[in-house]
Parts: sequence; structure tokens; C-alpha cells
Amino acid sequence: NVDVENLSNVGGCDYAYAHFINRYIETHTTRTLEDAENINTNDDADADPSSSVILFIKDTPRSRRFLHMPRHERFRSVSEMIHAASKGNFICGAKLDCELSPYHDTAALYRFTKTHYTRRTDLLLKVESMITDDQPYFNTHEYEDLRDFHTRALHWEFPNAQFTRVCYGGTFAVPASQVIALSKIPNTRNAMKLLEYNLQRNASTAIEEHFAERTWGGLLSTPLDEKESDILKKTKDRIMISKLDRGKTYGALANTHYSTCTFPQYATQYAKKLYSNMRSNLQS
Repeated sequence: NVDVENLSNVGGCDYAYAHFINRYIETHTTRTLEDAENINTNDDADADPSSSVILFIKDTPRSRRFLHMPRHERFRSVSEMIHAASKGNFICGAKLDCELSPYHDTAALYRFTKTHYTRRTDLLLKVESMITDDQPYFNTHEYEDLRDFHTRALHWEFPNAQFTRVCYGGTFAVPASQVIALSKIPNTRNAMKLLEYNLQRNASTAIEEHFAERTWGGLLSTPLDEKESDILKKTKDRIMISKLDRGKTYGALANTHYSTCTFPQYATQYAKKLYSNMRSNLQS
């Protein structure tokens, strides 16, 4: 079954995602025992969260032409995302270059901010951007950075002070049971509600959407424990914090050694060059 709900055209895909999450939680945490026993297992809308995944996906064409996020290899297929989420994992719909980690230095990530934005799809399709007149409203609440948004708007912070998972591109999947489990944590549940509320601002594009994009991974994925954080700390050799990275993959952990690129056919040009040089040296 497919249920279509018309929403106000505000907050981009992030508002729709937050709205769905909050409705889903309300639906699946207020049922009585009798309701649960009478669920029709063939009805996708009423499927048990313990055996379901939620796929969040935009209407942007999933082709190389529209892979506009810097330092990304490719879009993951829908089946690939569903498979990963069914194993209990949060999974992003776009795969980063092999030398970058989806985990970011939390302190650096919190310094992310943006002063303006034009949708890339508008540029590619040569559609006149609507944000020219709305530009003064891009950051109405004058948030200094992502940390300020989390503090003032969500009253919440990333659960791991060292490393936080980030998913770019607005497409990801998560086990439904994870959403329900997180909703039982009071400050996380409150953040979910506040995220929806703060994305309702009527602007063609707003800084809140960029903050939300960098919030989903940390909000919906399982945070690294201390041992996992220590391992990750040893594998990275730099953090993407140059001016060129600001507004893109700012704060991402990086390892420029070719050994991190296990599949040369999918590696970036930089990694491919290292791999090619290595083979040449071996042959000479």
C-alpha cells in the first residue's frame, strides 16, 4: 500500500523526513496490546518496527550528473541501502570517496556554517533560482554555526563528543526499530519534535536545512563507543577543515594512504594515481 500525504512546501526534504519520523513514532508507540495482536503482517503501513526499515529518499535523479556532493564516489542503490539497514545499520545513500570517513570530528563539525546557497539542481536544469529575493531570510535566526542551532533550536547535542556520523545528499535508510528505540530517550525525542518545528520556516531554502542534513547521521545512527572511537582516532591522519572544505565535507576524517582504498575501480583519481604508481614500481 502507498499512502500519500501532502505537506506544506517548506523545509525541503528534511521537513518531510522529520514530519514522517514524528508521525511514525506516534503511530507505533501509542498502540494497545490488542492493536499489536491484530496487525495485518501484509500491511506495510502497520508492519512491526522490529522487522522494518525506513528509506528516506529525494526525487533528485540518482545519476552521476546529479551527484553534486564533493568527494563522493557514487549513489548507493536502493536495494543496497535496504540490505544494510535490514542488518541493523544506518546507511547513507551516497558513498564518500575511499579516503574519507563518514565520521567527522565533532568539534570541527560543530563549526560548520553557511552564508548562502543555490540549489545545484536548479543550476543544472537552468532554472532561475528562487532564492535571490529570499536571501535575507536564509538565516533569519542568525545562527552562528551548527552548534548554535543544536543549542538554541534543538536543546540537544551529538551523543559522541569525539566523532559523529554524517550523511550528505538527503538519502539514507535506518532500521525502524532504531527510530522507536531513540524515541524513548527524552532529549532525543524532544529534538526530533523540535527539528520538525524549526524546519517549517517558509523560505525557498534556509540554513536550517543544511544543519539538518548534518544532524541526521548523529541523531539516527548508533554512536561509537569508547573503544570504537579510539580505533577510529588511530586510523585518521587529518581532518577536512580547510576553507575549501567549509560548507562541503567540513570536519570529515581523512586517511590519504592508498591502503584505505580497497577497491581501486571505485577509488578517487588521487587514490587511483597512488595505486598506479605502486603497480609501476612493482613491475620495474
